[in-house]
Amino acid sequence: MDTKTQGVIQVYNPQIAVVSDHHIIVGIQMSNSTSDQKQFEGVLGSIQENMGHMPEKVSADAEYFSAGNIWEAEAANVDAYIAACKEGKQTGNPYDKTNFTYQPETDTYVCPAGKILKLKQTQYADDLTQSTKWVYECKPARSVPFKRTA
Repeated sequence: MDTKTQGVIQVYNPQIAVVSDHHIIVGIQMSNSTSDQKQFEGVLGSIQENMGHMPEKVSADAEYFSAGNIWEAEAANVDAYIAACKEGKQTGNPYDKTNFTYQPETDTYVCPAGKILKLKQTQYADDLTQSTKWVYECKPARSVPFKRTA
């Protein structure tokens, strides 16, 4: 496997599916790929093979998030809860995405300064190999209340 920090090394990337109530492994996928995202379909298939049916619901971390994986779950009639991103990476940053409030009725976000962000574009929605990205923006503000001063 080609790693980010150690070059190419002899390792495998295991993926497991667990029944959360009983902590029993019901699916497994082994790969020499560094990408967890591309293993989702194989893990679902292993659950089907081991259990004889697909689960009603699955949850997965942000490493599995992509439009392709959501479509795969939908095609398998599985209710998937896949984290869209890793949270809390920028502690102390008032403009970290965790500080924005989503308004589903208008598909907008409200930033910490109260500005409304509207959907500008969607990237990679048709590319099953990339994570879908939604880009929101608002009109430039004359002043930014959280801006750092030197």
